Amino acid sequence: MTYDELLKKYPKLYSRLSYFECDEGWISLIDSLSQKLEDINNNFKSKKSYIRAEQVKEKFGGLRFYYSSENVDEQTLNLIDSYIAEAEKHCRNVCQLCGSEADFAAASKTNWIVTLCNQCKNMK
Repeated sequence: MTYDELLKKYPKLYSRLSYFECDEGWISLIDSLSQKLEDINNNFKSKKSYIRAEQVKEKFGGLRFYYSSENVDEQTLNLIDSYIAEAEKHCRNVCQLCGSEADFAAASKTNWIVTLCNQCKNMK
């Protein structure tokens, strides 16, 4: 799956996206999270209720997913936050380049903090 395919697959969630910068290795993780969040969007009874992704990015070797919401109850917000926290935690074991098992916060040759598998670490 590509970035463009994510945008098409989850039109409500990504309608206000201002920034997306992640390598291909995390796309399936982001896809799984996006499906959960889009399901929440599709189940709102009011058209005035929504959640929208604002930024999706890698920072300090971890996934960051920022969103905005409108007319969403606290219980649903807690559920959303738990889904995001789960994805952000899980990414620490997934190579951001290829998607295989990885070590969190490995320093690349450029001293940038990244989450890479051993094979990608040796190439970076």
